Amino acid sequence: THTHTHTDTNITLFLLFLSHTQMTNELKKAKQQQQKQKQKGNESPLVLREVTISDRDEVVASDLSKNVYGGNDYLPGAFHWWLHDGYHTMFVVEDESTQEIVAFESIAPLDEGRTILLQALRVLPSRQGQGVSKFLATEIKKKVIELHPQAERIRVAVQSRNAVPMSIHRKQNYKQIDLTGFSIAGIPEPIPYDLFPPSEYSQVNRVDAKELFALISDLTDEERRAMFPSNSLLVDWIPYDITEEGLNTMQNRDGVLFSVVVDEMEGALKGLACCLFCHKTIGMTFCLSLYCNGDEVIASPLLKHTMCTSSAGCTRAFLSYDYKFRDELPPTENEFDRDFRIAPFLERMNASTSKKFFDFSADVIGSSQALFEKAIHE
Repeated sequence: THTHTHTDTNITLFLLFLSHTQMTNELKKAKQQQQKQKQKGNESPLVLREVTISDRDEVVASDLSKNVYGGNDYLPGAFHWWLHDGYHTMFVVEDESTQEIVAFESIAPLDEGRTILLQALRVLPSRQGQGVSKFLATEIKKKVIELHPQAERIRVAVQSRNAVPMSIHRKQNYKQIDLTGFSIAGIPEPIPYDLFPPSEYSQVNRVDAKELFALISDLTDEERRAMFPSNSLLVDWIPYDITEEGLNTMQNRDGVLFSVVVDEMEGALKGLACCLFCHKTIGMTFCLSLYCNGDEVIASPLLKHTMCTSSAGCTRAFLSYDYKFRDELPPTENEFDRDFRIAPFLERMNASTSKKFFDFSADVIGSSQALFEKAIHE
């Protein structure tokens, strides 16, 4: 009996020890799980979601957009338009732990859906350098594939003198396919239709999309590459493919006007001006893009014609032009130094009348336009 009791006691002690060990292990697991949950909470989990109308103030009137483009940010004026135009889709990155919007970007299809254009990227300054841009790029690509399965590439035009987006897109394996000169100018007084006599731009003609496509199609491959290096037209920071459909979209949907200079003897295209009016935060803006292979003899009448016929009521000008027009300027010490120097041909044009019609002190960007491209499925 004594032996049996002793055995029972040992079994009881063993079971108590086993139970205690199991409870200890369970407590350890529970504690580890709590620590993981706590750590997870401290990571500020990010989510990408589509914008709603209630997001406007936090997107455009907070630190997220403060000082963007030196006070010339177009997003405050474009927000409601993009929200309802059936063309743009806007996204924000939200920190679920704080309910704070930490990044924004929009996507829009171009070129019959082959291209997706990224616009208005911005990351909250306090969250830069913390992987937000990388998260945004990854999630945006997923959305592009989901919403636009036929898309082949992503394009984005950025300020070439802004180190942050230039670095971001290079790290994300985007390829720079073009560099375009760019200047912002104020228009202090309305430009009269007779600022220049018609004889100074008599060789310029207005054409429609169909006529322009025929002229471009007649160029040799070498001539076409020289005039349009990326086979696209960059107007108001939007790159349109030079196809018949692309030119029709520019004309019929977006209201772009085309003016050309054609060689009288050969009938060959020598220069093109694309003009667009748009209302921005800074007022009605006259967007002009010049393509003439850096030839001032061609650029001058195109600019004069467009100004006299198409700039009425505008208070600002966005001027895009062949980067060759900046070749006269010596290089800056650093590639990302802001460069507010005016392309010499624009200076000469501005000085050709008794009163300067452009005020280039309004340029708060001091940068040209770099066009980046990346294949979606690579």
